[in-house]
Amino acid sequence: MPTLLLALVLSLTATFVLADQEAPCHTNSALCFDSITDLSIGVLRERQYRASYELLSSRSLGEFSGAMLAFEIDEIRQYTRLALPQSHRPNDGYPVIVFAHGWVGINDAPNFEFAESGLYREMMEAYLQAGFAVMIPGFRGHGTVDNHPARGIEFLEHFDNSSYLSPTFYAIDLLGSVQAIPSLNRIHQLGASHDTPLINPSEVNLVAHSQGGDVALTALAIANNNRLVRTAFDASSIWSGCIPDRFTQAETYGPMSNSREAFLSGDGTWTGSAIGRNGEINPNFVFAWPADWIGTLDVTSADWSWQDDTWKLSMLASFDDRYQTMYQTLSDHFGDLDGVSYRLTTSPAKKVSAEHHPRVADRLLEIGGFHQEKRLSTPIIFNISDRDYYSLAEWNLELAERINDAGGDAKVNIYPGTTHGLGVSEHQWFSPAGTESAVAKALAADIALFRD
Repeated sequence: MPTLLLALVLSLTATFVLADQEAPCHTNSALCFDSITDLSIGVLRERQYRASYELLSSRSLGEFSGAMLAFEIDEIRQYTRLALPQSHRPNDGYPVIVFAHGWVGINDAPNFEFAESGLYREMMEAYLQAGFAVMIPGFRGHGTVDNHPARGIEFLEHFDNSSYLSPTFYAIDLLGSVQAIPSLNRIHQLGASHDTPLINPSEVNLVAHSQGGDVALTALAIANNNRLVRTAFDASSIWSGCIPDRFTQAETYGPMSNSREAFLSGDGTWTGSAIGRNGEINPNFVFAWPADWIGTLDVTSADWSWQDDTWKLSMLASFDDRYQTMYQTLSDHFGDLDGVSYRLTTSPAKKVSAEHHPRVADRLLEIGGFHQEKRLSTPIIFNISDRDYYSLAEWNLELAERINDAGGDAKVNIYPGTTHGLGVSEHQWFSPAGTESAVAKALAADIALFRD
């Protein structure tokens, strides 16, 4: 009897039951769907992405001319920045690079600056100097022009964290911004005319960073050999892409950001592996390198203080934290997932695992491009670090192998010791002495691919 009672208690405490909350459909039907399959690649390949650009204002990027543009898709008005090179315009118009930016967050999204500074500015200027026009769509909810924020911020409120669904909506925005490219050649204020087109819609390349990698893979899988997508991509480059499926993202990004179990060894010290100095193994080890802003990996040093409040969850609590939010989102927004639940289990070796509702387990793998290698035939480069948990080398190498086996053309460039932005950390435990920034090398690889 005591054993049976104990088993019952463990089962109840490991199973998450959704709270009875009012779904958002009562206030905004655009946030609710009959089925999660509405966001699958198969369904998204069957819809239209028609859009056209409206010129809002001129907006330079340093020495380069350009403009701010608006377009609508799904009745959501949003913005794109266009920057133009100084080189002579080809007869068919400039070749173009479309840039899918990384995660910004709901608090900062209205102030998204369209590559005004930092790494994105450096990337944009390199592409412009190489003779490419550059387009930077903000995506729904991102950016403000003339005191008018982009529409769609509610999508960030409901889908931006832990469900890992926002990149699918951004992919819709990205494809809308690309399908609007031919309309640029009808905007005379930009110097376009029937005889002198501004942009060549037949030479469109895609660059992405971080969360934008998920956006890019999704857009590529939708657009490839799709008669409904008239303006497609010639080639693509993904920098430090957050590319895997929803479950892998949840079980990597969550623990690495809030549980020290994810990166410390079995004896609670950092050894660069799951194996501690005493031989004890951490069964929940994910990856050796947290983000470098953790400052130190020595949990006994005086520099380890505030880290206790950030990396404070057990692996079980971290999984529960992510999957509670994900499942609440799924139940609230998708009719075929109402009331679904998950179960967390701990093995005798103390390894935490998640068991998913069958409908969730099957259908979430249909979202995003990571499992769509047969539809990723566009030439692609993955530019990555060897110690960036947002874009593990094993994910990139495995996907590239699947793409190539399916007849595509994928290459992985690994830059050891670099950060999520392919730069050099100030901490030598992360970027050892002699580590060089890989930004210039990655840019050169991109430009060579796009010119080929």
